[in-house]
Amino acid sequence: MAEVLQALAGPAPATPSQSSGLAALELSARIATALSELLAYSGCQRLVPEAVELRPLLCSLADLLRRTLDRRIEVTVHVDDDCPPCRVDARALEEALLKLAVNARDAMSHGGRMHFEARLAEPDNGAAVVALTLLDSGAGMTMDTSQRAALPFFTTKVNDPLAGLGLAAVEGFVRQSGGSLLLQTWPGAGTVITLLLPCVGRQASRQS
Repeated sequence: MAEVLQALAGPAPATPSQSSGLAALELSARIATALSELLAYSGCQRLVPEAVELRPLLCSLADLLRRTLDRRIEVTVHVDDDCPPCRVDARALEEALLKLAVNARDAMSHGGRMHFEARLAEPDNGAAVVALTLLDSGAGMTMDTSQRAALPFFTTKVNDPLAGLGLAAVEGFVRQSGGSLLLQTWPGAGTVITLLLPCVGRQASRQS
């Protein structure tokens, strides 16, 4: 998680004598993060699912982001009153949301809005799930880019061989947790990413 928080805050200033040592430490940390993200993408993380209440988690995350992000980015949260807990690994979920927040921030170089929301939903198969959504008002993606966005090592960042694992890792975590990830995006009009996660204490309610 430290790597993700550093990405949110940006690099700290360093003296010339510190630069080479910091560069080596940063590379080592990024390699470790990349390996962790590959495990997440492949569905091989060690997860400890538990009932996670989303309102306190999202409010705490939003407070962190407000202290860390560019002040021109507004961060908001809405959780429906009837939204049940989801059954996931709490720490892995928080890391996944931070990765999504980094992507959203990068898409809003001139500021904008980042909005988290959670609600009870029923996909077509009738099984109740929690829909946890992040909306941003950033640059969005073309159809070609969006179709490849969750592939490992696909990135629009140049000269960065370790980039391109964030969204892939999030998708892998969600899949390993028994859920799915939906992505909607429009060039120049932002991106919406929804995590459909197993919920606690609700059964499928739709009748065939």
